[in-house]
Amino acid sequence: MRPAPPSSGHHGRITKIRTIVGFKFFETRYESGTSLPLHFHDRACLCVVVSGTFREAFPRRTLELNPRTIAFRPAGEWHRDSFGSVGAHCLVIELPGGWVDRVRCCGRLFDGPICAKGGQLSWLGIRLYNEYKDSDEIAPLVIEGLLLEIAGELSRFPQKLDPEHPVPRWLARAREAIHAQFTRSLRLQELADSAGVHPVHLAREFHRCYGSTVGKYVRKLRIEAACERLACSNSSLAEIALNMGFADQAHFSRTFRMVTGVSPRRYRLQQR
Repeated sequence: MRPAPPSSGHHGRITKIRTIVGFKFFETRYESGTSLPLHFHDRACLCVVVSGTFREAFPRRTLELNPRTIAFRPAGEWHRDSFGSVGAHCLVIELPGGWVDRVRCCGRLFDGPICAKGGQLSWLGIRLYNEYKDSDEIAPLVIEGLLLEIAGELSRFPQKLDPEHPVPRWLARAREAIHAQFTRSLRLQELADSAGVHPVHLAREFHRCYGSTVGKYVRKLRIEAACERLACSNSSLAEIALNMGFADQAHFSRTFRMVTGVSPRRYRLQQR
């Protein structure tokens, strides 16, 4: 038997559909253990994961999505979805073609599927969902601005590397070391010594491959981890600050607000 051809459209249990300033919003829920067949979307989409976990398998990459992740799916990209033990609750936004073209002219977004979370992106996703859910007469203006901010933040994430200059093994190991130790005080010289390269070379290659300086990357990891603690634990702000490697609560709060645009307390309240 021939495999079924890929279908187009949205799947899952769609609980609400709204059109706001040309963007079509689908609030969708997926049952635990659900697997969706090969399919594609006629329009490019953003997906905000409100709760749950799932995996999207595209021909060239697989995206792992969990709460507060934001994903972009290009139009016409075939993929399969498989959902975890708790299912998922998502807000899917169909993007008008003209809007995508305008954004693409300003950056490198929308060349392929991508997902990201943490810091400012997670907060933008929460704000977008809240504006969609509890909208007033100003909401359309706010929503359009939030979508542009999300596009800008996603553009900061590297999507493709030059195939002639892949990530060196020593750099991949250095990045793994950063992920394993981001809560302690790291020094560029220490990382470079471990990798066997000059610090300037490490800094240059890290920025080329991962689109960020080492310092900003560490800060992003700390804020992402802090977001998880704020959302999922009752730990005090002082305890979270200490565990994430910040000098004190004041330093943590300043950095958190700089990255996310809100205070840790407000972020926690929104999550609850």
